[in-house]
Amino acid sequence: MPLLLLLLLLLPAAAGPLEDYRVEAQEQSPAVQAAWQRWQAAQAEIAVARALPEPMLDLGLMLRSGQLRVGLSQAFPWPTGLQAEGQAARAEAMVAQRAFEAQAVEVAAAVERAYWELWELRAAQAVLVEHGAVLAGLSGATRARLEVGQASLADVQQVDLAAARLEDSRLALQARERAAEAELRALLGRRDRESMLTDPQRPPLAQPSDSPEALEAAVLAHPWLGAAEEQVAVAEAMIRRAKARGAPEFNAGVEWTLPAYEGTGDHVVTEPEGLMVGLGVRLTLWQRSYAQGVVAAKAGAEGARAEQRAMGDEALAMLEATRIELADSERRARLIEQTLLPQAQASLDSLLGALSTDRGSLAQVLMAQRELLELRLEADMVRAAHARAWAALEQLSGRPLTRSEGAE
Repeated sequence: MPLLLLLLLLLPAAAGPLEDYRVEAQEQSPAVQAAWQRWQAAQAEIAVARALPEPMLDLGLMLRSGQLRVGLSQAFPWPTGLQAEGQAARAEAMVAQRAFEAQAVEVAAAVERAYWELWELRAAQAVLVEHGAVLAGLSGATRARLEVGQASLADVQQVDLAAARLEDSRLALQARERAAEAELRALLGRRDRESMLTDPQRPPLAQPSDSPEALEAAVLAHPWLGAAEEQVAVAEAMIRRAKARGAPEFNAGVEWTLPAYEGTGDHVVTEPEGLMVGLGVRLTLWQRSYAQGVVAAKAGAEGARAEQRAMGDEALAMLEATRIELADSERRARLIEQTLLPQAQASLDSLLGALSTDRGSLAQVLMAQRELLELRLEADMVRAAHARAWAALEQLSGRPLTRSEGAE
């Protein structure tokens, strides 16, 4: 299997768990292996399609004379028909090859999406743990204030309620994490329960350095579209085969007539030995039905061309949507991290300071703490969405993309 070439085309140069998983998926994924075997089967079918019909051996016995006749004949289809069969088989093999290449791209993108899903769930849990520690400290401070009459029991209950809800959210994310790990293991073809590693480093924010025209050209050269193009070639070969069905078919053969003998002593020959050479031709009388076969093959070819155009149009639309998603997720991530998070942290710090001097409200602190928590979770969520959009863009392009200069 020429996986080395595919890996060189599909994988970035950087090392890490994600790249290791992508390599493992190319080597172990059942979907990739199945596509590879279908390609090998299609290649083997080329020789079968180009083979002549099997020769026919006939044996006959004249009942009255006891004479034995042996015949050997070979059918020869119209040359364009046999050629069309070979061309169709070669095109089918190319379809299978392009499908294999496309499947490798699809699996690599699926692995990357599953990886960033798992990363997002773990990052969210880390954030919840940090905020849980903040709430635990706030709970202790509120209980201390309760003892000196500066807080009420309702204040303590509010803090404890917020902590309980936070813990419930963490446990829910933990369950989703196990499911995400199972999905990633399935993509890798694993059946163990080994924990899947993720890099704690956040995914970078970047845009592709390729121009929109280059991205469109890459999308239109995607292996799936290449498979659709080869399917058109198959349909065109079917037209030539349908036309050849209405052409004559030749049959050449030889027949031996073995002598018959009578008596047990003199071996008298009653019939002479003979050799006959014959040439036959298949008459194509039902031309109307053959013509309908050509019409059907042409309709199939037009349908294949329409499907190819539809796939191209859909791919270009998906490219535009993915580029928009990539740009918007980058904008949102920078806004949250550079503007909203600092403001939320400053607001919480200010309210905590006011609360320590009995000039603030616990409800305001809890609200500010919840706002900060939501922004931190959203920041990681948008980062992961950006990474998945990048994976989708590379999937549509069918190749790895270079990040623009100035990327994180």
